[in-house]
Amino acid sequence: MITIHPTQKITLIILLFLMGFTLAAQELKVRIPASNFTVVSGSRAQIENIPGGIAVKGKAFATVRLSAAIKIPDAAKANASLKGIIIRFNTSDIGPSLRAVEFLSGRETLFRLETDIKGDYRTRERTQPENSANAWHWNNNNTRVDNNSSILIEVAYPGGFDSEIDPGKFYLNSVDVYIPLVLAGQSSEMKATAVQPMTEAKKNGVQTSANTLPAVHGIIYTITNDNNLQWYNHSGNKDGSFNWTKSTGTNIGHGWNFKQVFSGGNGIIYAINDEG
Repeated sequence: MITIHPTQKITLIILLFLMGFTLAAQELKVRIPASNFTVVSGSRAQIENIPGGIAVKGKAFATVRLSAAIKIPDAAKANASLKGIIIRFNTSDIGPSLRAVEFLSGRETLFRLETDIKGDYRTRERTQPENSANAWHWNNNNTRVDNNSSILIEVAYPGGFDSEIDPGKFYLNSVDVYIPLVLAGQSSEMKATAVQPMTEAKKNGVQTSANTLPAVHGIIYTITNDNNLQWYNHSGNKDGSFNWTKSTGTNIGHGWNFKQVFSGGNGIIYAINDEG
């Protein structure tokens, strides 16, 4: 018998393993750390590792190009297409500026985004006007993202005509790439809706909200109010009997304080924190 005290508020997360599920209108963010970027062109540009990113110093009037590979989680590769890019950086108002972003497959540039923007965009996302943006999003972009994909960013450094000036540094924090949350091995027929907080419990079992999903193969995961991940196995899932394995309700994780949790299929759990 599984009994949950009515005063214990639990957010029930039904994670569909093996078959997985599709979470409608959701995207997976793949963050490329600044430390992954290397200089591919630029006269004697220098990279310095700093807390939270890198500082790139270039010569006056120089154009420096930085590149890094996009590493997609294995479970997401089958359906990965590019839906968004955000460049998180910081410069002074008189320093270098972000001028372009390119998406490459191998050595081939699939598209190039022109921009001209400087300032503090470590947390800001500017999409308009497009020629002065650090973030772009597409609903109908079918550009594939795979093991050969990479991002290239182009930075222009100012110079002085009458006298030599310090062109400053370009501080790169990260690049965020967004792909659809439609993962390999998922069933396209199963749609997920928002999971609501549970505020009640049945006397002889778990009461779920109307928006929760049935578990596949009887596996149910819950996150308790004190952020423990618990595992439940309904062994009577085939005949509807009230049978649970002896280890049902076991704590299998701690510190699960996330804004959203969902399955990637095949035993993979994705979690989104408050920072996105």
